[in-house]
Amino acid sequence: MIQRIKIILIHTLQIVLIIPICFSYALANDTWVTLTWENDFLAHEDSGYTNGMGISWGHGPINDSHNKDKINWLESKIVRYLADNSKNKSVELSYNISQTMYTPENIRATELIEDDRPYVGMLLWQTNLHAVNETISDRLWFSIGAVGPISGAKQVQIFIHDLIGKKRPNGWHNQINNEPVFGFSAERLWRLHSLNVGNTIEYDLVGISAADIGTIRSEIGTGIGLRLGKALNRSFMAALIIPGRTINPLAANLRNEWHLFFNLYGRYVYNNIVFNGNIFQNSHSVTLKHEQLLGVIGASYHSNRWGMVISIQDGSRFFEERIENVFFASLSVTFRW
Repeated sequence: MIQRIKIILIHTLQIVLIIPICFSYALANDTWVTLTWENDFLAHEDSGYTNGMGISWGHGPINDSHNKDKINWLESKIVRYLADNSKNKSVELSYNISQTMYTPENIRATELIEDDRPYVGMLLWQTNLHAVNETISDRLWFSIGAVGPISGAKQVQIFIHDLIGKKRPNGWHNQINNEPVFGFSAERLWRLHSLNVGNTIEYDLVGISAADIGTIRSEIGTGIGLRLGKALNRSFMAALIIPGRTINPLAANLRNEWHLFFNLYGRYVYNNIVFNGNIFQNSHSVTLKHEQLLGVIGASYHSNRWGMVISIQDGSRFFEERIENVFFASLSVTFRW
């Protein structure tokens, strides 16, 4: 009976999150969709941030007169505010839904592993606001969702592992409890310097700053990025600090571009629910390392109708109790119609 109630709750939350998708699709006449998958398969083990899946969609620029009739009344209020406060910038609005899962290193163990990170499943709805020109990119987003069994992460991982014949995860009954979560995030990227190194090849340096606050995580960070490729001024709108984990809302706008990128990002993390556990209930947790350093390397390619971004990430330790492999890969595919 309890298991049946849990399944009903999982599907109810999924339906609640899907309804706004259909509502936005009907009103906004969406013109692009991005699918993102990231996994730690290159590390040949399931531990840490083990899997993430997301779908993102949107339209724009919505401050363009041609697109103003495609947005609902709430979007129009947001666009008017951004347009008034973002002179000479293109304003975009997008949405995404994602599921992520985090596990300890030994997923075969049934007992609670106290010196390793907790099992965490998370299901999120996100609204992204983006104002950008050729030199400055500002992004704000709001996230709301839930952690715990209601996220459906346990069922997804068990299904995938049974399907591909990998070891079955046995410790999901130790995951943190059901709890609503939210977060506000902001980032700004600057093109600090650019230079042509050939007829069609150029490079640029990108300054990075970001901040998050909420029950999902609270942090502040800064860094620098290097890009090498073609049409970097046009692709700057889609530059991100960590591709994949924050689904790229503007990749669908890119045309006939490619570039390689490397980002180095340092941050101070005050809280992160995937390490600290539940906020309002008792649950398993580990000791968060507040100072963290991340490195990301990857490549981006976009044609007229579709595009792809692939990246790998590594970094310093995220918690005290155990040395964890934080190496993982991300793949994002965009299609526009």
